[in-house]
Formats: sequence, C-alpha cells, structure tokens
Amino acid sequence: MTNDSNSLNNEIRQVWDDEQYLPLLIDFIAHPKKLVSLRELVILNPSVSESEICKRLGKMRKKGVVEKVNKPYPELNTPREYYFFTKRARETLDSELMLTSGPLEEMFKRINHSDEFLELVELPRPSIDDTPSDVD
Repeated sequence: MTNDSNSLNNEIRQVWDDEQYLPLLIDFIAHPKKLVSLRELVILNPSVSESEICKRLGKMRKKGVVEKVNKPYPELNTPREYYFFTKRARETLDSELMLTSGPLEEMFKRINHSDEFLELVELPRPSIDDTPSDVD
C-alpha cells in the first residue's frame, strides 16, 4: 500500500473515530439505497442543524469518505444532491469490519420513520457511475 493510500485510509479512520461524524456514517451504512440526501440526514439527525450537517459532509468529502452526485433533472421539491461512500471508504471500513450493514439495515427498518422520510427514501436516485460529482 502506498503512502498516499495509507494517508487516505488514516483520514477515513479519523472520521470514523470522531463522535460527531458517527451518526452520519451509521445513516450511510444503514440507508436502504446507500445514496442519502441532505434532507434525509436532517430528518434522521434532528438534534443537529442543517448547516452543521452540511459542514460535516464537506469535511467528510475533503477526507475522501463521501462523494456527492447530482440528480440531473430533479422533480420540483425533491432532492437534487445525494451523498454516498467513496470506494476507498467502503473498502477501508469493510476491511476493518467497521462496515457491517446487515444489522444496521435491520434496525433501520424497525424505526418508525416519518411519512416525509419514507417518501424521500422511495424517490429514484441518480446513478453513481453515470453522473459526475461536483468539485467544490
């Protein structure tokens, strides 16, 4: 493994070990579609402001944990941007047994979600492979 690769893996581990990011990471792991909108994250984390979630997502992007993809032609009042784990983050979390989605997905299904959240989950998502992410 190269130094750049080790450095990136360390960045991912730092995010995983930081308590403020853990709820968002769990949301990504447990989400049935694996592409999560900002609105869904806001609903799932009511004690954290939308602006704080945006800051955390920005830091997670800079550290190579998540990527953002835009839905090319979103319908009115539906999310345009979706976030997902990078390939490197999935590999790092999986190799270190931090990414065990099965139990979290089961727990996620048992939670009594709001109607708004359930509607958001059912919306079509952009393709990760077909849609380039924005570079800030």
